[in-house]
Amino acid sequence: LQDTPLRDLFAGEVESIVDAIGGVPHRIRLMRLTPRGGELERHTDQVDKDTGVRDGQLMRFHVPVQTSDAVEFTSWDCDAKQRRVNMPFGSCFYIDTRKPHRAINDGTSDLIHLVIVVEASVRVREVVNVAAV
Repeated sequence: LQDTPLRDLFAGEVESIVDAIGGVPHRIRLMRLTPRGGELERHTDQVDKDTGVRDGQLMRFHVPVQTSDAVEFTSWDCDAKQRRVNMPFGSCFYIDTRKPHRAINDGTSDLIHLVIVVEASVRVREVVNVAAV
């Protein structure tokens, strides 16, 4: 993995968000989902064995930079209970990608998220209020 010129273009904004989350950044990227029914189907990211909340494992954060009220993110907990949310512009969500999740963009423009993956630490867990289990 390596930085692209795009990171320099948004360096100030990106670095302030990374600093607010804390932790050592591992991957930072922009992800896009097309409009009018674009869907990231239900899946888990269990192929990434480093994902988790213990020190040194990787935690993923989503920061919507272009979104709409017509975007729905669904996640499922260990008891198969669904949680549906709309992530508003400027918010920041921790996503445990080991659990099933999906996104649907029924809006009229692309959904674009800044996705920041950092190494878990006490500080990062405090930011999202999760325990190292």
